[in-house]
Amino acid sequence: MDLGLKGKRAIVTGATRGIGRRIVDLLADEGVHIGLCARDAGEVDEAVAALKAKGVNAVGGVVNIRKGDEYTNWLKQSSGELGACVIFVPYVSAGGGDGGEERWDK
Repeated sequence: MDLGLKGKRAIVTGATRGIGRRIVDLLADEGVHIGLCARDAGEVDEAVAALKAKGVNAVGGVVNIRKGDEYTNWLKQSSGELGACVIFVPYVSAGGGDGGEERWDK
C-alpha cells in the first residue's frame, strides 16, 4: 500500500514489541524514517537494525518516559538526527489505568 509517506519522519514510543513494533514496521515499509524508544537496550538495538534493513534511517534510544528530562532529551536528540518529524505516535504512556483524571493528567 502506498500512503504517500515515503521520506517522512516519525517518532514512536514503546516501539520494540507488540503493536508498537508493528507500527514502526508498517511505517518503515512505507519509507518513513523512524526514531523509536523503549526501556530495553537489546530490543531497541534489534528494532533499529531491522528497520535499517528495510532501507530507512532509524535511530533508537533507551528511555523511561516517566522521567521527563530523559524523555525530552531523547525527543530532541531523535528529531535532531532525523530532521523535522511530522508523525508522532505516543504508543507508551507514563501513566497506568488507575488513579482517575489526576493520573491521566500526569
